[in-house]
Amino acid sequence: MEHNYSETEASAQHLFDTLENVSNGDIKKNAALYISVLNNTTYPGLRSLVAKKLTEAEVGEVYLSLIRNIIKGLPGPYIGPLCYCCTKFNCADHWELFSDILVLKQDISAVHAASIIMNMENLSAGKRYYMQQKFRLHLSALTPQTPAHEIVADVINSLEQPYIPS
Repeated sequence: MEHNYSETEASAQHLFDTLENVSNGDIKKNAALYISVLNNTTYPGLRSLVAKKLTEAEVGEVYLSLIRNIIKGLPGPYIGPLCYCCTKFNCADHWELFSDILVLKQDISAVHAASIIMNMENLSAGKRYYMQQKFRLHLSALTPQTPAHEIVADVINSLEQPYIPS
């Protein structure tokens, strides 16, 4: 049975098919277009690919679009790749979002959130303490010797280490 694509679906499919071969220079030159696709597409695979390409091309303007799309998609299953793209940025301004993801999600997005938290720069002592307490409470509800337990314990340990600017 042949699938009849709508004009939007056909455009999205074409973009998805060609995006893999687009150079970082072309991504940077057309960043506004790709950020618009990131913000407006309803296709999780396309959104993830566009986010990855924008991040690889080091388009700094993508950061806030990533955050908006993570917040928008938080209840659903498709934020893992967006969280992965955020590992390239210092997300200290959005520490609450990533601490919630670590506690609430039980998929790859929680692993990426843990990595983001452990690499946050310039996080105040008060915020570090708050997250330690939040994660200790969460840790007590997790089954010991499971991957989730180990990840949360590692995050707590990293937050207990003094921040040393590089």
